[in-house]
Amino acid sequence: MKQHRFALILLPILATIPFLGPLLRREIFVLRDHFDYFAPLRWFTAEQLKQGVLPFWNPYSASGEPWLANPQTGVFYPPAWLFLALPFETAYVLFLLVHVIVLGLGAYLLFSRGRSQGAGLVGAVALMFAGPTLSLMDVSNNLTTFAWIPLVLWCALERKPIRAAFALAMAFLAGEPLFAAIAALMYVVVFWRSASTTPPSHSSHRSYSSHWVSQVAITAVTAFGLTAVQLLPFLQMIRGSDRDSGLDRAAIFRDSTPFSGWLGLFLGGQSQHFIAIVYVGIVVCVLALAGATRWRESRPWLALLALSMIASAGIHFPPAAWLIERMPVTLFRYPGRFIPFGAFAVVALAVIGWERIRRPKRWLDLIVVALILVDVLPATRPLFVSAPFSTKAVPYDAHVGADAKIVRVGKQSSLHPRQWLSGYLNLYERRYDESTAAPLTSARVYRMSEQLATAPHPDLLAFLPAGWVLTDDVLPAPFVKEGAMLYRWPHPLPLATFWSSWQPSHDGFEEFLAGRAGGKLFVNLKEVPRASHAIHPASLTMGINDARVVVEAPSDGILVLAQQDAAGWRVSVDGRPAEKLLANGIFRAVHIEKGRHTVVWTYRAPAFFIGGVMTLFTLSTLSFFIFVKRRKERKFLLLSHEMRGVESPLSNNAHL
Repeated sequence: MKQHRFALILLPILATIPFLGPLLRREIFVLRDHFDYFAPLRWFTAEQLKQGVLPFWNPYSASGEPWLANPQTGVFYPPAWLFLALPFETAYVLFLLVHVIVLGLGAYLLFSRGRSQGAGLVGAVALMFAGPTLSLMDVSNNLTTFAWIPLVLWCALERKPIRAAFALAMAFLAGEPLFAAIAALMYVVVFWRSASTTPPSHSSHRSYSSHWVSQVAITAVTAFGLTAVQLLPFLQMIRGSDRDSGLDRAAIFRDSTPFSGWLGLFLGGQSQHFIAIVYVGIVVCVLALAGATRWRESRPWLALLALSMIASAGIHFPPAAWLIERMPVTLFRYPGRFIPFGAFAVVALAVIGWERIRRPKRWLDLIVVALILVDVLPATRPLFVSAPFSTKAVPYDAHVGADAKIVRVGKQSSLHPRQWLSGYLNLYERRYDESTAAPLTSARVYRMSEQLATAPHPDLLAFLPAGWVLTDDVLPAPFVKEGAMLYRWPHPLPLATFWSSWQPSHDGFEEFLAGRAGGKLFVNLKEVPRASHAIHPASLTMGINDARVVVEAPSDGILVLAQQDAAGWRVSVDGRPAEKLLANGIFRAVHIEKGRHTVVWTYRAPAFFIGGVMTLFTLSTLSFFIFVKRRKERKFLLLSHEMRGVESPLSNNAHL
């Protein structure tokens, strides 16, 4: 690697330039999703891990939601462990910087393979600082996964299946499953294309095909094993989610990019939510045009560019839109997120173009690098806006949302994110928020949030229980105005309640959602309802992965906790396992007898433990084979030196 030393040192230095200011000022980025989504998400996760708690569950959003199962939390992603070792502000900026460096180094290895180091350097800089690449910073799980893709492709070209498995595992653990799946598909295509062009001369077609399949299978099995601890809980999370039931058309195709929007690669300007800066630079585009004329080399990249344009078009390309809408699971939304793949293709074409016209002079490469930076960095400056970090991010007192949930009525218009309590801002001060910013959520929670936003029924508000309403509208009595766009609902129930009367039901969710409950409790119990009707509060202690309720029941009845149910929840009454019930088709409940009882709910996702065993087994197996391989290599080297009569540097006394 000595011949690559210059580039491998220069690229991290260049990457640090736009990040240096926030690092020195101890600030974090605040544009768009930085402020109200990823900063609170990473802060909340790091706080739990620092306390020695694996955060399986988040009880504060969406009536509770799986947390560790969401890959965006990065619990098992090694670079995310920076948040455990460093001050939050430093870790937040450094985490993003590390991935820009990983992207640049991977791109350099990929682009310089079979070409000059100068062409690889130009391509790496162009990809690191391209507008579509840096626009992924505030949707950082997209950036962190995208950063590993050049390295995945390099492993495919080098035919290194185990290294590719590690790169693919890092891509998935980085937090964007869609990009990780695309990386896996690209790996298979590139591996097959590379292998088919240079098969071993001594192999028959059949044996070589078997060899190719076996190499890809090794990568797939190893990557699956390495990620199982995160992958299996994620797949379990998808079941019963809004992605499983299918999102509506507007949600899927928001931020679709018309074909004319791709002119922004050359002309500059801003696009939409996911990709704020489309510009990749005039220099890069001119070089890409030169590279496109080399048809044999440019065909794969032109194909990637075309596919990116079609995928990002969304609603603007009816055939693709028709296919996406009819998939059994909604695989993605925001089609504009595919623009970075198109930018990747354009940069690769630029590398081909520069290799074609360059002269073997390092100073010429550095001039092109400087021109790219001078051209692109000013256009991407809005992406690096930073401010001091504070957990006091909303203008409402801490009691708002402390013991009753916050709901929203209407659509956010001109409201500031602080006032609207956007994203995961509720996590800073442990406020209960009925909505969630998660990329996927329970289909029933999603429907309930939609219902609350349009026509919240008093029965629904009381049972949630919702004590606070954020809205741009004027609400009539009995809502009580408490501040700017904040109303108090005066009649919520406690988060934990005992009911002496209930209505047996197979489900009861539709009646509850439509406000037809009439104060009744619908429980999936085949029993006649009690004659009396009494509702009593219970003492509740809510943890991250558990909840403890102490109740004095005046009769036999149902204890309800206003947290959604999930497969990993178990309940015990006075230390003895009990049957878990479902109240109004969504909340956790349990039958208790008359008297004083302690009820404990605990959450342990079965998929996590199964996946954890698989990941540990995979790591142990790989460690064993690496140890055996190195031991054999060491013995072979010692033997070869002995046969030649040369003292080996590996011998015990070679240094004497």
